[in-house]
Amino acid sequence: MKSLELYSKALEINPKSSVTWHNKGLTLIKAKRMDEAINCFDKAISIDKYYSKAWYNKGICLEMQAPMENAQICLIKARKLDPFLFLKLN
Repeated sequence: MKSLELYSKALEINPKSSVTWHNKGLTLIKAKRMDEAINCFDKAISIDKYYSKAWYNKGICLEMQAPMENAQICLIKARKLDPFLFLKLN
């Protein structure tokens, strides 16, 4: 997948880009590579612990995998960081 290759190259240049890690995670979800996507969201969160979209998408990814308990923790964290995030995403 070309986009994954481009994200990887971008991260070689700037591995501290939480947005790039997040977007790579979104691309991995589309490719059904959930564990790798979660790792990308974790990297984005480790760079910016207030990145609500990364918390949200990690929760969604976990929800697809189960158990629900871990997904809910992430989704609750995302809502606390940005109470209007769920409205923005719909």
